[in-house]
Amino acid sequence: MDNAKSFLENYTQEKFDKIENNELNELLKTAQDIQSNYNKVLNIESEISDGLDQLENNLTEFENKYDEIYSALEDWETYSDNLMQALITLEETFDEASMNVDEVLYRLDDAQVVISEFSHYQSDLESKWSDVESINDDCEDGAVNLHNASLELLDSVEALNQAIENWKDDHPWWDD
Repeated sequence: MDNAKSFLENYTQEKFDKIENNELNELLKTAQDIQSNYNKVLNIESEISDGLDQLENNLTEFENKYDEIYSALEDWETYSDNLMQALITLEETFDEASMNVDEVLYRLDDAQVVISEFSHYQSDLESKWSDVESINDDCEDGAVNLHNASLELLDSVEALNQAIENWKDDHPWWDD
């Protein structure tokens, strides 16, 4: 019995050692797996930290770009407002110019009527001026004729006076 007891103790010890060894090996393997997983977690945590830093940098860059875009949109809005005002002013100027063109065309029509009337009056005036020149020529001829007739009349008056003087000289009784 002692042998059986000893065998049983040895067998139990052996099994216990084997179980213990297996459990220790499993515990060691589990510890190694935990260590490996922990290292993986540390690596992932480092990657996440790097990713968060990159994300923060990207977010800062995005905010800067957003500010630039917002500023550009404000500039565009100002430019758009200025452009719209310029277009309104241009339209008003065009409308005013169009009215001025209409006024100019109306005045041009009036001017053409006046020019036509002036042309008619000019032709009439030229015709009358030609008549005046003809009358003036007639007057000049008449003046020359009148002058010549006056000279002849003076000569005739002088001749008459001379004839009267001669008659008086021939008829002295007349003066008495």
